[in-house]
Amino acid sequence: MRKLILYFMVITLLASTCQINARPQKVYILTTISYLVPIVKAIGGAMVEVECLIPQGADPHYYELTPADISKLEKADIVVMTGPSHLPVEAKIEEIIRERGLSKVIVNYKNYTKLGFNLLKLPNGKVNPHGYFLSLRGIRAISKSIAKALAIINPENTSYYSRNLEEYLNKINDIETLSKDILGKRKYRVIIITPFLQYLLEDLDIEIVDVLVYEHGASPSVKDIENLINSIKKGRSQIVVMDCREALKYKDLIELFEENNIPYVIIPLTSADLMNNGVEYSAIILATSLSTAFKGGSVETKEDFNGDILLISVALNLALVVLLSYILFSREKR
Repeated sequence: MRKLILYFMVITLLASTCQINARPQKVYILTTISYLVPIVKAIGGAMVEVECLIPQGADPHYYELTPADISKLEKADIVVMTGPSHLPVEAKIEEIIRERGLSKVIVNYKNYTKLGFNLLKLPNGKVNPHGYFLSLRGIRAISKSIAKALAIINPENTSYYSRNLEEYLNKINDIETLSKDILGKRKYRVIIITPFLQYLLEDLDIEIVDVLVYEHGASPSVKDIENLINSIKKGRSQIVVMDCREALKYKDLIELFEENNIPYVIIPLTSADLMNNGVEYSAIILATSLSTAFKGGSVETKEDFNGDILLISVALNLALVVLLSYILFSREKR
């Protein structure tokens, strides 16, 4: 009897061990910036573990790797970047991988260009490496590249990643259609504070007349500000567009705009909200914010800057509700 009990105990133990070993190990993916996290999650789903290297609130242009970061890098199966050399930290990551002979799948701008994405030029003729990961074109290329990388690391789940990619691309198409519907047929001519919003604006066929500050961390000159004011007052451009990070950084400009009755709009884009809800919703948020600024066929100036910042989450959640309703209605018609 004791032998029989022992036999069943061994069989049970072996069975449970087999079940544990049969559980698929998640692919560990490291992104350099937080905006890439929701794209990875959309494609990888339950099969991936995703972590962002650069903490929220840190300036990615000046971030330096810590020993803990290097440990994460050694553990990662896939590293998703904006570069390869857009950020100094990304160049350092590639250097460490190369010098230590680490076997990693790197996903970066080289992959995105193979899928048809190209960097745009600014009005001054320089190439803009900033903010393309918010654009619908950029997100499409990034998501396709991530699906390819996952198929290399985890080929047995290729069909799962392909299904997720197809659903995600359909969602992006719906977002693009809705965003353009929100903007309507009006022709928008805008000035942006920094190059960050260029790709998102051009996705939606919005003309960028000028950029106030071309270089990261620079401050506008008196001449730059005079040119902006003249451009608005002479009708060459209609409104100044900025995101909430730029609004916080250039508070003095907002006071100047209000003193000179210069129309401006703050687009409530925060990495925290977009990480939780999806970076692809940036287009709807921008379209809603910009179209709202043109009430009654004329541009209205913003007077409550602090109120705009406090309403970030409200605006984002409203955009998500509108999108969900639109998608459900569209698919019922199909």
